[in-house]
Amino acid sequence: MKNGETRVDNLQTLGVIYLHTRVANVLNEGMFPNLTKLTLQRKEGSQEKDELLLGKALQCLNKLVTLKLIGIRETPLDPNVFPTSLTKITINYFDIKDSRFIKTLGQLPNLQILKLFYGWIHEDINCAAGDFPQLQFLHVVETILSGRWKKEPGAMPHIQHCFGLKLESEMIQ
Repeated sequence: MKNGETRVDNLQTLGVIYLHTRVANVLNEGMFPNLTKLTLQRKEGSQEKDELLLGKALQCLNKLVTLKLIGIRETPLDPNVFPTSLTKITINYFDIKDSRFIKTLGQLPNLQILKLFYGWIHEDINCAAGDFPQLQFLHVVETILSGRWKKEPGAMPHIQHCFGLKLESEMIQ
């Protein structure tokens, strides 16, 4: 397929595909307007900037509900890059050097499930009041957290299940 020539209106699930410039361009052209589930994987040895490619790839996916990222090194820090329709995000094999990424996910208005598998978070995570407004399930498995995961009153108001992580409640004065 060439960019913009074909629309695949019935396709709802696409995965696992390697994230690179051509894939980002195809997704950005609106070729899959009804995509609800997407899995993107970083190609080993790629020198392309994951953050820029991911931002471009997600721009036109307004119906995306489930996103899975595998081996992505950098992620966008602007919550407007992610479709507001997202309710579930899974991130596998990651290395988060900037805790602002977790803060970015906390701004997604409809995110209900967040799964972090096989990774490393290098800094403290501080969830402020209003962060993760719809989050119900947080699963952190085989992940090294160098700091602490703190939550102010009013953060994650709907959390029902937290697996693999102790959330530290903190009074901010």
